[in-house]
Amino acid sequence: MILGFLDSIIFSVSDSTVKTFQDMSRSTSSRIEHHSPINGKPVAEFIGPDTQSITFSMDIREQMGVSVVSTMASLRKKCEKGNVCILVLGISYFGDWIIESVEEAHTNHNKYGAIVSATVNITIKDGV
Repeated sequence: MILGFLDSIIFSVSDSTVKTFQDMSRSTSSRIEHHSPINGKPVAEFIGPDTQSITFSMDIREQMGVSVVSTMASLRKKCEKGNVCILVLGISYFGDWIIESVEEAHTNHNKYGAIVSATVNITIKDGV
């Protein structure tokens, strides 16, 4: 069952594969400028909306049928190239986003030193 996707990274659950996300949070803010008049308190002025960001983490595990190395490489490549990615979760279309950062924590290795599980923290921003 497909839960959603971020470009070619598909979030899904099946008998043989589990590739999902957790701890998703979305941040929305505005741009405010402060003007400092002489002999007065600063005056705030709303300039406009700021870019939104979404953060989430993924536990990637070989034992769950997901290639840890290729998934992390794909995320790194999309981040470094500034690829515009479409985000869809369930039936909700979130629009176009750019991967701002990918943080990897290699949690387990096999007896040969190969990575078999990792936690990846991803931050994406809108504004495309």
